Amino acid sequence: MADITETIGPLGEDHPKGHRQTMLPNPMTGSFVADDTDNHDFRFKGVGKGRMTIGLDNPSNKTVTWALYGSFDKDGEVGDVALFPITTGQTLATATKVYETNNDPFPFYLFRATVAAGGDSTTISLFIYLSAF
Repeated sequence: MADITETIGPLGEDHPKGHRQTMLPNPMTGSFVADDTDNHDFRFKGVGKGRMTIGLDNPSNKTVTWALYGSFDKDGEVGDVALFPITTGQTLATATKVYETNNDPFPFYLFRATVAAGGDSTTISLFIYLSAF
């Protein structure tokens, strides 16, 4: 099993950077193909936000285990001294979707998803919405 760094990007309009960045919501999305048992890691900045909604859509025929970590290092890895577990060991059943909210502000986050026993090559989608309190 390998750790694969996935890409996460803006969902919809990307807001300009600057002093008002903390007030503006920051929606993001990413995805990966459910065809292996590797860890699929999504890293993103907290950008001063204190509230987060995470949505995960699993249309595959395999369960997905996922975890969220807060980090003080933008390149944090599971097991590093600056990475802290927020929510771990969560399981998403086959052909379902789930969302969860979080109020633990960190400068950086790591979201990890792993498909059980090699899935069916469908795309699993991740949605992140960061907002100020």
